[in-house]
Amino acid sequence: MLTTDQRWLLRAVGGWAMRDCLIGPVGVDHLMESMQGCSGSRVRGGPEWLSHGYQCRKGKILSPMFGEPVVTVTKAQLNRYARELPQAITDELRAVRKAMHTGHQRTWEWCRCPYEHTPPNPHSGVCRSYHPSGAQVEAHYAELRRLGARQERALNRALGFEEVTDDEPVGQLELFELGVA
Repeated sequence: MLTTDQRWLLRAVGGWAMRDCLIGPVGVDHLMESMQGCSGSRVRGGPEWLSHGYQCRKGKILSPMFGEPVVTVTKAQLNRYARELPQAITDELRAVRKAMHTGHQRTWEWCRCPYEHTPPNPHSGVCRSYHPSGAQVEAHYAELRRLGARQERALNRALGFEEVTDDEPVGQLELFELGVA
């Protein structure tokens, strides 16, 4: 099991890289070979030492980026943690990855050049690539933001920073219920 500080370090890595690590060993191998690092960023609610960054090298994730490591997660520890995650969490991470991939596949040939209706010069024609409408672009970015938030919630649950619950709103909804006489 990982300590709270080790889980905060994994949360600092975050994003698609950590999502893929928690899905399986291929993601862990990729991260450990990547030499990925960050010279310092704040993770909301995270400890102060995280502001000194991290680095991935020689089969470890270390923080801070420079100097003596304060927190370390080894490749073996990360693989073990990923294997022990509940199936529902890894299923959610896989679903997010698939949805993001589908969105990228759908839009990878979109073109935003100014030559949809007018050729760039007298010797060529108009661009024949697909030019999305403004509404399509906005819908695409809205979907990316929604998927990004879903990924962040899934990572928080996987790393133990959120309770594993449905994504239903939590709060004082009873204040808005109508009384029945």
